Amino acid sequence: LNNLLIAQNEHLDLFWGGGVFLWESDVIIDNCVITNNETHSSGGGIAISNSNPTIINSIISDNYTDHNGGGVSIAYNSLPYFENCLIENNIITINGRGAGIYFEESSGTVNNCQILGNQNQGENTAGGGGVALWISEVFLNNSIINGNSTNLEGGGLYLRQSSEIIISNSEISENIALKGGGIYYFESTSLNITNSQILNND
Repeated sequence: LNNLLIAQNEHLDLFWGGGVFLWESDVIIDNCVITNNETHSSGGGIAISNSNPTIINSIISDNYTDHNGGGVSIAYNSLPYFENCLIENNIITINGRGAGIYFEESSGTVNNCQILGNQNQGENTAGGGGVALWISEVFLNNSIINGNSTNLEGGGLYLRQSSEIIISNSEISENIALKGGGIYYFESTSLNITNSQILNND
């Protein structure tokens, strides 16, 4: 997928992917704008399942989901690679995790990306305004997680259930949550941060 605008799509049933759904796919998404899409399940912009996509030079913005992954939902042994992407102003409207990006039982790399202004508006399981991990391993490098919010835990970053994240040369700033404005982690999770800034979270 190259040089595409994927916009104003709606998945009304309880299936994944308002804009794009990847299943057993190693597709490359390059220089695309994925915006104003909606699903009642997971992955307002993109849903990734059992896939290893490369997503580069792209914008994922203003997408909506009722549950996990307002911008991107990643699940079931997937291994995505993100580089030079903007993931901005995506929203979870009911209950879920990871308004920007949600990883579940997967691994991935986020390199040189901006994750900005995503909102988790859920009331019961609202974990992660920017990025949420559930039984997942992620490498985050040279990236910014800024201005994200959630009604509960982990305004910038939320880790749970033996998840692990390695963060380098990155910034987590000005995120908002009831608990853990910058980072919230528990249940045997692992957090490794080097050469980074965590500041002005609330």
